[in-house]
Parts: sequence; structure tokens; C-alpha cells
Amino acid sequence: MFFTIVYALQWATIIGLFAGVVYAFMQKPSRLQNDIILLEIAALLMVVGYCVEITAETLDRAMLGAAVSYIGKPFTMVASLLFVLRYCGYRVSNRLKLALISFASVFPVFVFTNHYHYLYYSTVEFNPQATYSPLVLGHGPLYYLYMATILVFAVVVVVIAVREFMRCSTKAEKQSILWIFAMIGAAVMGYVAYLIDNTSGYDYTMAGVTLGAVILFLLFYRYRIFDVVSVAKESALKNATGGLLVLDKRNHVAYANNLAKDLWNRMLTLESVLTMPEKTTLRDGERVYAVQKTVLSERDFPIGTMIELTDVTDSVN
Repeated sequence: MFFTIVYALQWATIIGLFAGVVYAFMQKPSRLQNDIILLEIAALLMVVGYCVEITAETLDRAMLGAAVSYIGKPFTMVASLLFVLRYCGYRVSNRLKLALISFASVFPVFVFTNHYHYLYYSTVEFNPQATYSPLVLGHGPLYYLYMATILVFAVVVVVIAVREFMRCSTKAEKQSILWIFAMIGAAVMGYVAYLIDNTSGYDYTMAGVTLGAVILFLLFYRYRIFDVVSVAKESALKNATGGLLVLDKRNHVAYANNLAKDLWNRMLTLESVLTMPEKTTLRDGERVYAVQKTVLSERDFPIGTMIELTDVTDSVN
């Protein structure tokens, strides 16, 4: 009976994650949403693989399920970290992203090829009488590397979340950070419960993923997780001929068109932008620009600053 409930819960999670991927694809493109899509697809593969594993009637099919699950597991870990970094306003370089994805790719490769080297699972046995997964697996050195990696990633996420929580000045900001921490913490705690063998063979990581998927939907609808640049584009006139400068909530330049880049290099500074009033003028030789500063926010959640520059030379002269 309990197995049926667990199996139904996994399929509900699969449907929910698939709906989340579709929903994310329907939104305006942004780097943050790319991280969310990667996170959801990785979690989807992890749960699908586990469903195959716990219903397998042969060793080969069970190992196939475990291997598919391990396509998702390390990438869920990487995508969660990238998501938290991006959401909290940290810069994520392409080099760092490539390095993390390359590192995560090591684990599924060794799981798929385990029968050649047994570095991930030292022993592999099949128990068809098991309540959940029929696989009885011994752990090799790469499995313990995976465990250590999860611990390191979890510590990094906690440190980032705590620092961001301490920096937040509004209730909405603090609540969003707490929900993100809960989303990732649910899966980590489920994995810890599984490791201490207090789950009768059921991998409670999957239950954590289910809870995380629910929280992610909350973040979609309640906190509207959009990239600051996408919000700025909605606020600015389309195809504007003037200047447009966008700062994220850490006051890093998130976007600047050609005119804004030129003025930023020569006349505008971070200090002048932060201290200027909402409306002012800027003179660049013979050209005069009207400057409009707007604080960008979503649901009372400040996410950056936008500076619009309009050439008013003719009207002034």
C-alpha cells in the first residue's frame, strides 16, 4: 500500500516538474530562467530514473534506472548552486558554469560504465523481494567523492543564503531567500535521511525533490523570478534611440546599450548614478540628455536600478 502511495507521489512529481519546465519555457528568456530550466530537467531525470529503478524486474533494468537517475542527481546539485548564485546577484562566468557542468558529467559516466571498473559501486546485487529499490549496492571511492561534493555544495549554498539574508532589507527579500533555502534543504535532508539508513530502503531525496518542486512553483507565482534585464526591457521603450543602463541589486552593470556604455566610460560613475535624483540632466559637450532613474522591483522586491537617457539637445537649445 505504502509503495503505491510512494509510486504515485513520484509520478505526481514528474508531472509537476514537466509542467514547470513548460511554464519556464513560456516566460521571457533570461539567464536565470535557463538555470531554472536546467534545475527542473535534472530533477525530472532523477525522479524518472528512480521510478524505473524501484519497478524493475531485472538487474539490467534496475541499473538503467539508477544510471538515468544519476544523469539528474549531479546536475540538480550544480543547477541549484547556479540558481542561488544568480538569484542572489552574483556573477556567474561561462568558465565557472562550464567547469561545474563538466565536473557533474563525471558521475553519470562512471555509473553507466560501472560494470567495467566498479569505482562507483564496488558490488552490485539484485533483490526482487526488496520493498523499494531491488538494488543492493556497495559503495566505491567515487560514490564517497559524490557524497563529499554534495556536502561542499550544501555548505556553499548555506553560506550564500545566510549572507544574502543578512544583506536583505525588506521582508519580501528575506522570505524569498528562506524559501529558496527550504527548496534545496529539503532534498539535502532527504539524502541525509537515506544515508543514515532510516528510511527502510526508500530514497527520501525524491520526497525532498517533490517538496522542492512545490516551493519552486511558489517562487514562480509569488516572487516572480525574472531576470533584472527582462524587467528593465519591459519598463523601457522598445527600440529606444536613447541610452539605457541597468544595474542589478548588487550595483553591477547588468546591461548597457552603446550610448550608455560610451557615457559610462567617460562621464557616468557608480557613485554618480547611485546619488543622482530621479530626474536630472547630463551635458556631454554640445549634447544634453534628460536622465530618468527608476528602481526596478517585482512584488515590492527590489531587483535593480534602471537609468534612461534621452537626447533633449534640440529642445534645450
